[in-house]
This record gives sequence, C-alpha cells and structure tokens, in this order.
Amino acid sequence: GRPDANLAGALLSLGQLYWQSQQQEKATVMFDRALAMFARVPGAQIFSTGPTLVSVAMTYRMGDRSELAIPLEKRARELYTQEIARLTKVKLDDSMLPVLMGYLRQLQGFTDDLAGADQTMTAALELDRKFGRPSAWTPMLAQVKRIEGKPQEALALLERASADFAKTSGIKNIYSSMFADLYGDLGDYKRAQAELEEYLAQLAKMRGKRSPDYGVGLLRLALNDVRRGSVADAEPRLAEGLELAERDLSATLKSGTESDHRAWFRRNGYQLDLAISYQLDHAPQSASAARLALTTLLRRKGRVLDVAAASMATIRAKLSPADQQLLDELAAARGQLEKLKVAGTAN
Repeated sequence: GRPDANLAGALLSLGQLYWQSQQQEKATVMFDRALAMFARVPGAQIFSTGPTLVSVAMTYRMGDRSELAIPLEKRARELYTQEIARLTKVKLDDSMLPVLMGYLRQLQGFTDDLAGADQTMTAALELDRKFGRPSAWTPMLAQVKRIEGKPQEALALLERASADFAKTSGIKNIYSSMFADLYGDLGDYKRAQAELEEYLAQLAKMRGKRSPDYGVGLLRLALNDVRRGSVADAEPRLAEGLELAERDLSATLKSGTESDHRAWFRRNGYQLDLAISYQLDHAPQSASAARLALTTLLRRKGRVLDVAAASMATIRAKLSPADQQLLDELAAARGQLEKLKVAGTAN
C-alpha cells in the first residue's frame, strides 16, 4: 500500500520505547521499518528521512552502538549534501538552504567533524547575510569556533547574535551561558561571573532553584569562583550544586533505564573530580571541604554499586535455572579467588 508518514512515525516511537526498555533487537527492527517507510513517502527525504536518520543514529551513539550509528550518519550526510548542492545550483536564494546547512552542521558536530561544521555554518551565515536575512546559525558557528579553540572569533560572533536577537525580540542577554564559557576561556573571570549570575537568575525563573540545571549552574559558578581566586565563595555553591546533582541521580536511578544510568554517569563524572580537586588543591586545611569530598566519593561509589547490582539482577532474571546456577558458581569462584589473594598478601 501507499507509505504512510504517520505510521512510520509510530514505528519510530515504538522503537524508542523498545530501546528504553532494553529490548535493542526489537528496537532496531522498528527503526529499520520506519526508515524504509519514510524513504518511500513522496517528498519526505529531506524533512523526514534526514532528521529520522540523525535521531536514530543519536540513539545508537548514546547506547554505545556506534557500529549501527555510522551507516545512518553517512546516509544522512549524503542526503543533506546532495540537496544543498542541488539548491545551490538552481535557487541560491532559497530560504531552506541555510536550514539544510544547519541540519548538516548538527550532524557534523555530533560526529566531531569540526572542520566540516565550520565550513558549513560559515557558508550558511554568508548566504543569510547576502540576502539580508537575520541568521539563526550565528550562535552555532560561535560554538564551533569555541570548540576549535578560537574564543575571540567565537565571542565576536556571539556578540552579533545577541544584538540581532535583541533587535527582533527585545530580549537581551539570551546567550549568557555561552558568554560565560567564552569569558572563562579568555581568562576574564570577572565578566564570566556576571554572565553566570545572570544565567542562574534566568534558570531560577524558568525551572526553579531545585532543578538539576540550576545545580549544574551552581557548580559552574563555584569553578569560576576558584579560578578568580574567591575560594571561600565556592564551597557553599559547590555543596548545594552537588546536593541537587545527588537528587537528580537518585531520580534517574529510580525511573531511568540502564542506558539512562550510564549516560548520567558519563555526563556528570566531572562532579566528583571537582569536589576532590577543590579540597586537595584549594582548601586542604578545610574540614568542611574534606567532608564534602568524602561524602561525594562515598555516595557515588555506592550508586555505582547499586547500578551494578541492578544490572546483574536484570541479567539473572532472563537466564534459565541452569544458567543461573552457573552464574552463582562463577560468583562463588570469584569470591574464593579474592580470599586467596588477600591471604597471599597477608603472608
């Protein structure tokens, strides 16, 4: 029958549900069916197939399945590149051209093709300027420049983006978080402080002072305190930020999947390093800083053990009785080996 974009979207959603419930084989089948169906929908190649390829590839990447992600990323890159080349030849002033370039840049950034992302965003920006359009891609190019280690170029672009946004919306300082990063890169910690305080004020209004994002903002502010030499100001912010992170981790472990758990630790592993380095490098005589570092260390180790135990329980529940017995024997053998190691060390 005629391919249906709505059905393809439903298959894609079903695949995401299977993936989140650790049924990767079923998820992959749903993703493949959705992509095949999108590819047959008239006119869906660019605005349905392309984003879907990227979305599924990101799911695979986040799940440590890069071997599944790479072919999809390649297909999406070819799709966008071909359409950009076609439009460049036939209709250079087409307003969709910079949009497609933005899609391509997101893909390039996700796959660490910084040079390609820089080239794509620069071309998109030049097109918008040529035809007198305000460009939404200016902050994107600023991000790329920053990652490339070009903070001055990034700052100039971000200042332009901020001015353009203020003209059209009347809202100033929409990019305070990015400004803070750039001023920090340039060693201007005083201006970074002001931008971070503005960013935290915005977060407090939008999401409240108990949100995980607010906690991350506090950690950034604490790190900037240390860098600008205000070590005493850092500790209460560090403590509050870590407490909010602990609440976020607890909620993630209760309701998230195993891939969510791994992603959380991968994304927030720096927090333990921050607590320990603060105590060792900046407040070695502070008993409260030592307690904060030790508490964070013990909490995180306990959480990792909880995740490992939950993963083992999940695996065990899927095994046959015979395989469960083998697993028990393996655990017993490992325990005996550890005892022998300890006895050997003692002697």
